[in-house]
Amino acid sequence: MGREMKKIIFLLCFCGLAFASHAENITVIYTGNSYSSLYPCGHCPSSVGGGVVRRATVINETKSKSKNVILIDAGNFSAGGPLDENKTTLEADRARTTYYYKTLKAMGYDVVGLGDSDFNFGIDYIRDNIRKTGLKAISANFSLDGVSPYFIKEFSGFKIAVIGLTPQVPAPRTPIKLTDYETALKASIDKIKSKVSLIILVSPLGDKINSEIAAKYPDVNLILSSGNLLSSNDSEKINDTFLLRPSYLAKEMRIANIEIKNKKIAKLDLKKEKLALTVKENPEIKKIIPACFKDGDCQKKEGLSVVCQNRGAETASCMYFEPNKIEVTAITDTACSYCTIDLTKAFLKDIFLGVSFKIIDYKDAQGKELIKKYNIVSLPAFILPPEIKKEQDFPELLKFLDEKNGDFLLKPQLSGLF
Repeated sequence: MGREMKKIIFLLCFCGLAFASHAENITVIYTGNSYSSLYPCGHCPSSVGGGVVRRATVINETKSKSKNVILIDAGNFSAGGPLDENKTTLEADRARTTYYYKTLKAMGYDVVGLGDSDFNFGIDYIRDNIRKTGLKAISANFSLDGVSPYFIKEFSGFKIAVIGLTPQVPAPRTPIKLTDYETALKASIDKIKSKVSLIILVSPLGDKINSEIAAKYPDVNLILSSGNLLSSNDSEKINDTFLLRPSYLAKEMRIANIEIKNKKIAKLDLKKEKLALTVKENPEIKKIIPACFKDGDCQKKEGLSVVCQNRGAETASCMYFEPNKIEVTAITDTACSYCTIDLTKAFLKDIFLGVSFKIIDYKDAQGKELIKKYNIVSLPAFILPPEIKKEQDFPELLKFLDEKNGDFLLKPQLSGLF
C-alpha cells in the first residue's frame, strides 16, 4: 500500500471518528395537561403562581440564553373535563380555550399535541382554531385538515422530529376515528428516522402506554407524557428513552437541556422554573386575555375581597372592596391541648375575609346554653350567622352546613371531631 493511500485511509478514519464524537445540543421547553390555565393558581401560595403572562416571560428568557430551542405542548391544553379545576360552564370553558389557542401561538409554541380534552368542543372547533391561529398540531393516528403526523424542526446542521399520538375520547362524548397508534407510530418513525438526529414523541396516552412505547420503540429518544399520569416523578429513563412529565396546570415551566450523540441522548438535564407572582408579566400576552373569568383569577390583596366583573369579556375587571364583617362562634374544650380548631378557622378565613371568631368553652354557662339551643352533640361546633347568605361563596359552602334556629352550623366533616 502506497504512502498516499495510507494517508487517505488515515484521514477518512480520523474524519469518521470526529463525526461520531460530534454532539448537538437542544433545549426542549414543554407543557401539558394545562387545561387552558390562563391565570395564576388562585388558591396556591404566591411562590407557585402560574399563568400564561409569566410563562411567556420565562420562555423568552430561556430563548435568549439558549441557542437551539423547541417549544412543545404535550396535549390536553383545552379547558373543561374532570381534571380542569377551573372548569365552570361550557360557554366559559370554550371562551377560555379560544383565548388559550391565541396565547400558545403568541408565546411561540412550535407544535402542540392533541389530548382527549382538546376534543371537548368538537372536531370543527379544533380545525377552526388551528386555521385561525396557525398553530402546528400533530397526531399520527388522527386525521384532520391542519393536523400532521409529525413536525420536523431544522437547526444549524441537524434536525429533530416530533411525532404526535392522540387517545380515544371517553364517553359520553362522540368517539373520534383513530388508527391503531402502534401502526401509525411505526410508519412515522420509518419515514423520518434517517433524516433526523432525535425523535420526540408527544403522547397524551398516559404513563402506562407511554412506558410500553419507550420499551418497544428504541428510535423514540424522548417521550413527553401527558394524559393519565400514574407517577409523580418528573422524569424516568426506560432503556435509552427518557420519559418526561409536564407540570399539572403549567404551574411551572419544565426545561430539558439535551446533548445528542449518534442519534441518542447522551445527557439530559431537567430544569424547573417557578412562575411565582414575582416573575415579571409579559405585557403583550396580557393584552390578549381578559382580566378574569372568575374571582379566583384576580390577584389577592390583603384584607380586601375581590369580584370579577364582566367575566371572560374584553371589559372584564377585578374590583376590590372591604369585606363584610362576620362573627363566627366556636364552641370547644379550651382545656384540651390537642383539640385544635385552627384548620377550620383558616378555611373560613379563606372564604370570608371579614370573619372574626368568638371562642367559648363548652363548660361555661354560655357554652351550655348554646349546646342546648342548637342540640349540639359533638365538638368543636361552629355557629355562623345568617349574614353569610349574602356572601358569593355561600352556595359552595351550603353542603357543609346545617340550618338551625336561623343560624348555620358546620357539619363535623368540616368542623372536625374530638
